[in-house]
Amino acid sequence: MRSLPGREFLFFILLLSHGRPGPVALLLLLLAFRAFLLGLWRRTGAWPERAGRLALFPSPEGLQWWFSKQCLPPSVGVNTSPVEFSPFLIYNVDPKGGNCTAGASLDDKFIIFKPSSIFAVTGQGPDATGGQNDLSDPILITTDCGCANPRSIALVPDGLMFQSAKGIYLLNRALQVSYIGADVEAYNSQTVTSAQLIPNTNQVRFTLSSGLALVYDYYTTQWSTFTNVSAVDSTVWQGVYTYLQPAGVAMTETPGVFSDNGNFIKLRVVTSWLQFAGVQGFQRVYKALILGDYVSAHQLLVQVAYDFSPAFIQQDSITPTTPINYGGDATYGSGANYGGTWTPYQWRVFLQTQKCEAVQLSIEDVSTGTVGEAMQLSALLFEVGTKRGGYKVPATQSVG
Repeated sequence: MRSLPGREFLFFILLLSHGRPGPVALLLLLLAFRAFLLGLWRRTGAWPERAGRLALFPSPEGLQWWFSKQCLPPSVGVNTSPVEFSPFLIYNVDPKGGNCTAGASLDDKFIIFKPSSIFAVTGQGPDATGGQNDLSDPILITTDCGCANPRSIALVPDGLMFQSAKGIYLLNRALQVSYIGADVEAYNSQTVTSAQLIPNTNQVRFTLSSGLALVYDYYTTQWSTFTNVSAVDSTVWQGVYTYLQPAGVAMTETPGVFSDNGNFIKLRVVTSWLQFAGVQGFQRVYKALILGDYVSAHQLLVQVAYDFSPAFIQQDSITPTTPINYGGDATYGSGANYGGTWTPYQWRVFLQTQKCEAVQLSIEDVSTGTVGEAMQLSALLFEVGTKRGGYKVPATQSVG
């Protein structure tokens, strides 16, 4: 791959020594070519689907955007033309907000991002002869935030998610901007290396330069994190999520397999600081009840922290046994209880320090040597007593 001075042309040379490349070679080639384009151009953006165009933002000219002629859908037995550009299809963008950094399609609009502002373009563009051009000038949406990282843009059911200098935001289909990443703003300083909407789930995954991945569930509107996802880029390859590691290894997700390249994957849930009597109120937390479903062999580790301490001072390890399914006797009906005894996946944890002003729980599965889904959690209940007045602060922390 190389570009001529001025970056006016792009040459892409692929040498095949043994016929056509296989699927893995094509995947690596696709990810490498995408990374090269993102370095050469600020962003390639797909036009609204019915327009059939491709938009480019050349790096040297940060206040221009180029769009291609219409690409007609292929017909059976008919060769179609490749993407074609013309010097007559180059438009300038308002310098307000700096250079263009990214672009994406949203419904019937093309969105142009700058570091601190967002613009929208409506219309389908000219026909093949250059006539009937109905493109609007870029319309300013907001000057409050923009997108400086083209790799962070993901099209989701609610609109476009992207990383700004202030965190992850959402541009909805009504062209309103909202801060959707408040719960993960601790990661705002990290760089998003890719963003993908995951098929057959409600997830959007943002891989980070640190090796973590931020996962947003747009059904529950909740965030979580994945560890050990060191990705320089990702894509949806043949319907499954695939990411490229820095060493050039492509990792493909296998639905229904709960391992990371054969290694155990831990599920950990950490609650926020729970203050049942209000801020700095006095409470007595007697016990916690955990409800879920047993799936495969594991140990359950429950840890408790008190009064905003960063250390978990109580640890309880539970070894669940495989539940007996109804009718699971060796000889049907031979058990003491007809059909067998069903034991729900339900655990009671007594708190060692009941009098407190805040409590936090960590619940995680621990490997027993086998790899599997382990368990599913569905509910967490606390038995609590509260008292009027504030929390009793020690004399050593009192003045006046």
